[in-house]
Amino acid sequence: MLTEHDLLRRDANSLRPHWLQLMVEPKEVAGEAARFRDATVAGVMTCDPMTVTEETSIEDACRLIQERRIKRLLVVRDGRLVGIITRADLIRALITAVHEIGEAHGRVDCAERLTAEMQRRLLLQERRSRF
Repeated sequence: MLTEHDLLRRDANSLRPHWLQLMVEPKEVAGEAARFRDATVAGVMTCDPMTVTEETSIEDACRLIQERRIKRLLVVRDGRLVGIITRADLIRALITAVHEIGEAHGRVDCAERLTAEMQRRLLLQERRSRF
């Protein structure tokens, strides 16, 4: 699997993230162009990425994402990729569940406030992951 993290990963011993170093030290960009021109996917991709099956519980998927500090899990069936589940997908599922529970128990106001706050946080998370 090839992710933006794989492309931006550089030196594990660096004190600042590689993407930040590129922004504050423009001379590094020229070297980056050469690195990308000479690199292959095999040289930068994540080998043996974390996977789950369609039967994996949402709770287990959440635990894996949190413990491994990853943004997405590949979903496989019989060794073949059938989907990808992201942190944003899990938050959306939680938002839906909270809203449905609130409606079922007549606590619509509380559920709506919680849903709105979760959606706000989801948007913030998605904006941060773009940068």
